[in-house]
Amino acid sequence: MYESLEPHSHQWYTEAADALSRKVDQEFNRLLGEYQTPRTDNVGSYVDYHTGAVLTDFVGLPIPLNPSGPHPPEACKDPHMYARLTSNDQNVSNGAHKALRARAEEYVQFEHLNQTEMQERRKAEKWNKKIVHEVKRLRAVEKWLEGWQNILRKSFDFENGWLQAIFKLVEV
Repeated sequence: MYESLEPHSHQWYTEAADALSRKVDQEFNRLLGEYQTPRTDNVGSYVDYHTGAVLTDFVGLPIPLNPSGPHPPEACKDPHMYARLTSNDQNVSNGAHKALRARAEEYVQFEHLNQTEMQERRKAEKWNKKIVHEVKRLRAVEKWLEGWQNILRKSFDFENGWLQAIFKLVEV
C-alpha cells in the first residue's frame, strides 16, 4: 500500500482499510478451500495429499469421490484442521475458522510488510544510483580542477622564471 508523506483524507484511510479487509477475506477463502478440498486424481478417486498415492478401501479398490459425504482425512492438506473445520461441535468449528482467519490476517500483514520493504529498497537503490552519479560527477570536477591547478602552477613557474631572468638582466 502506498504511504504518502502528507496526511490523507478520511476517505483514503477507509478505502485502504476496506482493501486490506478484502485481501484478508480473499486469503481466508483461499485457505478455507485449500483445507476443505480433498486431493483427487483425474479419474475421480481420492489421492493422498502429501504422497500422491491413490487411496484404497479395505478391499484394495480406489475410493471414489463423494462430493456430499465426508472425505478421507488423508486426502486433505491437514487432516486435523479438516476435522476441526467440519466438526459438528460448533465451538470446535468456530475455533478452526478463527484460526484460519488469524492465519489469513498474518499472511496479508506479512505481504503488506514485504511490499513496503521492497518499496523502501527500491527507494534506497534509486538514491544510491543518484549518489553514485553525483560522486562520479564530483570526481570529474576534481580532476578538472587538478588539471587547472597544474596549468596555473606551470604558468606561475614560467612567469617566475621570466621575472627572475628580467631582474638578473636589470641587475647587470
